[in-house]
Amino acid sequence: SAALQSLQLLLAQCRAGTVTPPTRVHRVALTAVPKPTQPPPPPPPPASEAVAAAPTPTAARFVDIGANLLDSMFAGSYRGKQAHEADLDAVLARAAACGVQHAIVTAGTLEESRLALELVRRQRAGGCPVRLHSTVGVHPTRCLDFLPEAERAEIE
Repeated sequence: SAALQSLQLLLAQCRAGTVTPPTRVHRVALTAVPKPTQPPPPPPPPASEAVAAAPTPTAARFVDIGANLLDSMFAGSYRGKQAHEADLDAVLARAAACGVQHAIVTAGTLEESRLALELVRRQRAGGCPVRLHSTVGVHPTRCLDFLPEAERAEIE
């Protein structure tokens, strides 16, 4: 076709370093070259089987170093409204199926540290497919929480 010939000419000019800028731009629609016929890929397994298909020992292994699993979205709450059932267990099962072996649950305050430890212990006791760990501490942006109210107001 004419479009293919124009493209071949342009490629040859590019290789030779003799391309001249076009004075007018033309849009050309090229048709795709058909690929050799191959059998269609097998259908994906049902969702119930996808979780059971844990990665093989040679599959990729990951560590999530900043898992914000205390976020209310995992309890199904978005902007204060209940949007769906809690799905933390399903999220962790999908992560394990994708090769996540360890996850570090982040906490930014003393209270969040307590909640993170509680979550990790509960998930471990329940046979969580991802080995959970937790940070314990205070994020620098929230360190004022430890000051008495009067001192905090003075700084803020």
